[in-house]
Amino acid sequence: RDGPCSCKAFRTNKLEHNAHGVPGHSVESLNASTRALVDKLVQVDRRLYEYARRVFYGEVNRVLNATGVDLLCRASASARRLAPEDAHPKLGTVPGARGTRTAFHYIHISKTAGSSFLRDSPKYLRVGDTIKGNQEVPLSHTPGRRRDMVILLREPAAHVYSQFLHCKYHKCTRTPPDQFPGCVNLTEPSAGFREFLKHFEKSGLVKSTLHCYNPWNMQARFLATGKGKTTETSRLVTARGDAVPSLTVASANLDSLGVVGLVEHYEASACLLLYRSMGGSLPRDGPCSCEAFGTNKIAHVAHKVPAAHSVESLDAAIRALIEKLVQVDRPLYQHAQRIFYGEVDRVRNATGVDLLCRENRSTDD
Repeated sequence: RDGPCSCKAFRTNKLEHNAHGVPGHSVESLNASTRALVDKLVQVDRRLYEYARRVFYGEVNRVLNATGVDLLCRASASARRLAPEDAHPKLGTVPGARGTRTAFHYIHISKTAGSSFLRDSPKYLRVGDTIKGNQEVPLSHTPGRRRDMVILLREPAAHVYSQFLHCKYHKCTRTPPDQFPGCVNLTEPSAGFREFLKHFEKSGLVKSTLHCYNPWNMQARFLATGKGKTTETSRLVTARGDAVPSLTVASANLDSLGVVGLVEHYEASACLLLYRSMGGSLPRDGPCSCEAFGTNKIAHVAHKVPAAHSVESLDAAIRALIEKLVQVDRPLYQHAQRIFYGEVDRVRNATGVDLLCRENRSTDD
């Protein structure tokens, strides 16, 4: 534990360096023609070195899985940065009657369209109201009144797939690429997903999260435990109660929040925020009508992930693996649906506006 093989020790270890009288120098300082001449002399060595790299990175990953120590310190060097949208409050732009200003807090669960939602939020807030992301920490660490908090939940299988894709297309496109399932095939989004799920299948208590998210019931963890933030450095799933949190606690906490939305009904969810901000009304010429839904400009933060991917394209075996990891998130999402649809009905009864445009759809059918 206290030896030379830790990220902390790497900064202080005294290493021998015999320069043989050679001054400081760098290959990068050589011009292109000189580099080309060098490459003629190392055609075999180049391929041999690439093979050695694969062997080396594979062994480093085996050490990581066996001991929890990353000899390359990738957790600190490449840990996922928090969404910049959380950094500052967003200011409302919708004209409305003056009244008490509300400072909303957005419970930003990773991979639930939070960055997009925060970018769009000014169009769904009355002038004077604000909203700020909570830096992707759990509900229990978020200050403010529960009735002024906003959250979006996502269909659990799509949520887990999105976690994998985010990490794959960030890590596999680095130079050099990180070691991550699916890096050998970037043209097929689902390549490596089975290996990713298998890594977590037996338990959420893994020594390595592959420098990615731990997908075990992430949405419930944000609501029911003090351990929601999911970067590798946090090592937050340290007990079974964290990986499989209480559905009762998560559901009760969800009930206490002011606005509960669904990623699958993104614009309608944003309109629930506007309805709440306007004190129980919706502006006539605003973004919350069936006509506007076809023309609103909506932010979409893709995080390098290709658009052509869908949970529906995954085979049954992979879908079954996902369900093992979302045993609490699945019923929690169903509870969120009940809250959401109930609120949509209340808005329709109060304003005459059906945020799901169900009458239009039935007429078209």
